[in-house]
Amino acid sequence: MSIHCTRLFRYSPLIVSSPKTVMLRPKPLPLRPYSPHRNVSTYKFRTYSHPDTKLYLKCSLFCIAFTSSVVIFKDREETEVIRLIEEEHLSLLNEHLDYESNSQENLWHLSAKISPSKAVWAFLKNHQCKGINKKNSQGQTPLLLAVKSCNPSSIRSLIECGASKEIIYYLDENECEELQLPKETPFVTITGYAKALLQKYTSTRKSLLNSEEFARQICCINRMRNLNKILKTLESC
Repeated sequence: MSIHCTRLFRYSPLIVSSPKTVMLRPKPLPLRPYSPHRNVSTYKFRTYSHPDTKLYLKCSLFCIAFTSSVVIFKDREETEVIRLIEEEHLSLLNEHLDYESNSQENLWHLSAKISPSKAVWAFLKNHQCKGINKKNSQGQTPLLLAVKSCNPSSIRSLIECGASKEIIYYLDENECEELQLPKETPFVTITGYAKALLQKYTSTRKSLLNSEEFARQICCINRMRNLNKILKTLESC
């Protein structure tokens, strides 16, 4: 069974005569070279009927709308907390001391990602905000997130606030391959992770010496400089 549908524009919805049809594999038909309607093209579809087509479409649209609303709500809440941290609205941030995202991240995790001012770190420490050594859904503590972002100031602030350097982290096969670590030893400390990350950026910079990707070279140099500072901070504190 086949029907003809007309598409007015390239991405406009198709007009189908039967309500109980599902379209598969569009086959474009050739147009005349001097057609007066150049924005109009005709397509031929192979279709088949299904008694539950309407119900299937309604359920699919409901699932898409529900998941979209959940993601938007999550992004709004997390974005609001990040804005309070960045703009140092400490009086408003006091209402979110027990905040936890869907990925099990608290204020310490968000602060480690964006590296706020010293006033925010002092606020979290003075209010005894819990969860400074808590792991998120991916097994990452705030200290590990600060190392990944190559931010020495966040590392020092977290350690001064009581972050532990003795936590053992488990790396999956992809992370071991990315950091060029043996898969037989997937457990590392925060110092071992920083050293592996430094070695990764060092090898990446060597591979870019004869290329013209100057932006990536500068990025690797900056991250190597920050990781050296991080290692000194981890050894001294």
